[in-house]
Amino acid sequence: MKKVIKAIVCATVTLSFVGLCSVPSSWAVTDQEFQALQKQVQQQNQLLQQLLKQNQQDQYEIQRLKQQQGQTDQKAEQAAQTAQAAQAEASSKVQPVAAALNAPMENHNFMLAGDAEVQYTDQGGGSKARGSYGLADFAPIFLYRANDKVLFEAGFDTTLSNSSFDTSNDTNPGAVVSTSGGNQGYSTTFNLSFAQIDYLFNDYATFVAGDMLLPLGTYSERGAGWLNKLADDPLARSLLPGSGVGVQVRGSKAIGDNGSMLTYAVYTVNGGHAIDNTSFATIKDSSGNIVQNFDPTGNVNNLNRQPSEGGRIGWFYPWKPHYDVEVGLSGQTGEWNTAGNVWQAGVIDAAIHLSPYFETKGEYIYTRQQTIDLGTISPKGWWVQSGFKMSYFDWDVPFIPNTELVFRYDTVDNAIGNLTNTAKVERRFEPGLVYYITNTLWLKGSYEKTFNSDGVPSDNEWLLELSYGF
Repeated sequence: MKKVIKAIVCATVTLSFVGLCSVPSSWAVTDQEFQALQKQVQQQNQLLQQLLKQNQQDQYEIQRLKQQQGQTDQKAEQAAQTAQAAQAEASSKVQPVAAALNAPMENHNFMLAGDAEVQYTDQGGGSKARGSYGLADFAPIFLYRANDKVLFEAGFDTTLSNSSFDTSNDTNPGAVVSTSGGNQGYSTTFNLSFAQIDYLFNDYATFVAGDMLLPLGTYSERGAGWLNKLADDPLARSLLPGSGVGVQVRGSKAIGDNGSMLTYAVYTVNGGHAIDNTSFATIKDSSGNIVQNFDPTGNVNNLNRQPSEGGRIGWFYPWKPHYDVEVGLSGQTGEWNTAGNVWQAGVIDAAIHLSPYFETKGEYIYTRQQTIDLGTISPKGWWVQSGFKMSYFDWDVPFIPNTELVFRYDTVDNAIGNLTNTAKVERRFEPGLVYYITNTLWLKGSYEKTFNSDGVPSDNEWLLELSYGF
């Protein structure tokens, strides 16, 4: 660079002097012009010196930056090596999952959920109508997350409901009935609905143990309580256990990339059992009424010889947002008494959503029970329920956009015609509506018309319920 600049300057000066010496005499340069030219050459000389000096400084700065970059790269490499070594050391010291349970409480997650209802009923109609607030229910659910793999959930059901005085043994019907024994026209119950530990193996399998909600159909897990858009349960659900003590493995697997999914659950539980430890289909209660000798919900002291087994497999298919269908097949089988008699159940469930405004769902329930007095009996039933949200019409009318019309038809055949005050076959029509005060505060109203067989009078009932989910 220096040589090039010097060559240019020398050439410029040389040409200038050559030009001065070779010009014609008529072009002679005066002293003033010569001095000006000399001054110009001196200025160019000074400029050249400044350029040379600046070039030296630039070269020095380039060398300094290269050296600094090399030091930075070396430090970064050393830091990466240190981080890898620390990570390897930490990985070697990881404790098993059980030790994570001893982590500080602030690392755990606790949540309270559940629902509460108050219900008004009016039975009989006309001058014989009987209206009362017949039910108040509080059902909290406690959710606890110990760590990323261990969960615990428990639900309780506290219910205050109307009952009647037991005057069957009164010798003086006109006397005042004593309530000292606690029979005061109402009853308060406190039940453990479920309590289970969940361990997440991976994305496709979860292990569950405890008093579990059973996947016999989908109603117990998805439609009971506050989630039910009508104030009572389908008749045929009384044939099935809602929960059971045992263990379960459940999970799901995506099919393709359109949201389709295959779900499964397999379990073993104590199962249903005989109330009096016999194989008879019916027994008499303390009041002399004939009742079924079968409790479908097994507990920790159930009267049978070995646990039952069951499971469900389902398929969910969405074809666009808010449009989907789900079908499932579930069942349970096992002994229900110490004589080895078998109780079995099978459920087909289905649900379909057509837009955000319309849904239909239902179940067909079939059971089979071996007895020594009535042979093999087969209680069964089914129900279907539809809902239509009035917000579909986009009407600017008060209350209408927050209202959903609901209708359910259900029927049950209990296969035992000699139960006291119970029809062998019941059919029920129930139109109703839901008014959404908020997303979690619902006002439900419905009218039930029930048709009974075996000479049991048909009846009707109005139901009004305020329910809150939290």
